Parts: sequence; C-alpha cells; structure tokens
Amino acid sequence: MIYRAFIVLMFIVVLVGSVWLGGQQREPVSQTTVDETAGSLGYAARDARAISTGPDGHPLYTINARLINEPPGTTQIQLQQMSMTFRDESGQEWTARADKGVAEQDVENVELSGNVQVAGTFPGSETPMVITTEKLFVDSRSQMVTTPELVTLTTTGAKMTGKGLSVNLNDGKVQLKSNVHGTYSP
Repeated sequence: MIYRAFIVLMFIVVLVGSVWLGGQQREPVSQTTVDETAGSLGYAARDARAISTGPDGHPLYTINARLINEPPGTTQIQLQQMSMTFRDESGQEWTARADKGVAEQDVENVELSGNVQVAGTFPGSETPMVITTEKLFVDSRSQMVTTPELVTLTTTGAKMTGKGLSVNLNDGKVQLKSNVHGTYSP
C-alpha cells in the first residue's frame, strides 16, 4: 500500500512539475509594429481593368488600359493606351479613349491626354456626338467633360471647332468657350 501511495504521489509531482516548468519555458511573444508612415508600395499591371464605384456600389466608370501603373508613395494611377466607359444619370453609356490618362485613387476625376476621343448620345437624343481633342477632363460624379484645349465636336450633319469646352452629359448643355467655327449640312 505504501508502494501504491508512493507511485500516485510521484505521478502527481511529475504532473505538477511538468505543468509548472512548461509554463516557464514559453518564449516571449514578440510584438509586431506597423510603420504607418511607409507609403503605398505601388503596382503595375498590363492589359488591366480598373473600376471606380460610387457610394451605392455601382460603377462610376471602368478603365481598360494596356498599362496601369501606380508609382510607390503616390495616389495617382497612370494609364497608357486606355479606354474608358461611364454612364450619365439617364443610363446612357459614353466611351472615351486616349493615349494616356491619370486618375486619382478614390476620386472620380480622370485626365485624358493624347488623341482623346469621347463619344456618346445625350439623354432624349438619337444623334451621337464625338468630341476630339488633345487633353480632356472627365468628372464622373458631376458628369462634366471639360477641356481648355482646341476641340472638335462632331454630330450628324454638323462639325464645330473651338478652344475650350464644357459639356454637362446629364442635360446636354455644350459650351464652346472661344474661337468657335462650325459647318452644318441638312
């Protein structure tokens, strides 16, 4: 009986000792710190698509580009050989294409440059319109298309040129700023 009590006592001692020693031998947990001052690492992608969505989750615009590049530490997305689609408030689709573009992250503005062409149809109209210029700004939230550059506006039976343009895609208001010339044919 003393032998059995001794074995039980030894078993308890070994068990308590292993728990006590095992708890002391744990390695300290190292704390991970995040450097919040380190900027974006950037990225680049070939034959890529970027979609900007509004607060409702629906796309404001979609950009396809041969090259999309966001340099490290910036919020500017640079685009090469790009095309863009966006919709006005009535749901009418507009398309744009350009040699280059720049978009800001979380901003609905896109700057297009080099052989820019925008095409679409105003709400309530069946006549498509094409805008060509060297530089153009698209604000997909306010649905405004603007440029300070020379611009050509082409519709069925009409061609107008001028310097500077402001177009509200929602209500169809087009304003050529200066040096406006046009030809109309029935």
